[in-house]
Amino acid sequence: MNLAAPEQFRMAYIRVAPDSHIARITVQCADESPAATRATVSYVFTGLSEQGNAVVAQYTEAHFQRWIKGWEVAINGHLGRSGQAS
Repeated sequence: MNLAAPEQFRMAYIRVAPDSHIARITVQCADESPAATRATVSYVFTGLSEQGNAVVAQYTEAHFQRWIKGWEVAINGHLGRSGQAS
């Protein structure tokens, strides 16, 4: 973990793809209602090689929107199965 600020409901971590790229992922949570939390996730990608730069270059806005929608579907599906989604 790169940053832990539980009192601010924020954390960050680093993910490394050796010889390719690194990503710093930051998650900030905030109450949206008594029964809901909004999570804001940000990513910073850095290439470590030419191949890594090519990987990072793929992260266009359109690619990111498709990628993050997959996460949304997976998380909401999990929450729905556990009875926590609204």
